[in-house]
Amino acid sequence: MRLHAAQPLSRVRLWDGSTPWLVTRYDDQRALYGDQRLSVDPTRPGFPHMSAAFQEVLSKNRPSFLHMDDPDHARIRRMVTGPFIIKRIEAMRPAIQNMTDDFIDTMLAGPNPADPVEALALPLPSLVICELLGVPYEDHAPPPPTRLWSTPPSAPCWASPSPPRPAPLPGDTPAQRLHQPQRRR
Repeated sequence: MRLHAAQPLSRVRLWDGSTPWLVTRYDDQRALYGDQRLSVDPTRPGFPHMSAAFQEVLSKNRPSFLHMDDPDHARIRRMVTGPFIIKRIEAMRPAIQNMTDDFIDTMLAGPNPADPVEALALPLPSLVICELLGVPYEDHAPPPPTRLWSTPPSAPCWASPSPPRPAPLPGDTPAQRLHQPQRRR
């Protein structure tokens, strides 16, 4: 909070010795998002990676649309936002309430104490998104290893109460199944 008040624009030193700007005020951040001189593309020289591990992960994977600059970001965002329009979500409110009630009932009937993150907070958004996209819930991707915040310190970062699933066949990923109309509901 002190930095926000005293120096809303500050240089910070990262793990690799680079010194990017830290912008703490919302209005400044919003103004910078529209500035074409800046980039969210982690493949561009000078991108401020938060750690060596983060840099390595981003260098080995295709960037998501969150790490793309316009016009590519805007084009892909338009393609994926259709199912998430407010009217569609509001129309799903009764179904989402039923899903929530089912998860809570299952949690209350299960072992005590219950883990509300595992029993409700993680599966509910996944189920809703599967419903929105027309993908069977069984086909949703396993939890990502970035779930460290919800995993007990004694468990490995990929720990999941779900039983292991067989490895997908080549060309059989949830993303690819979205493009197979016969698999849609």
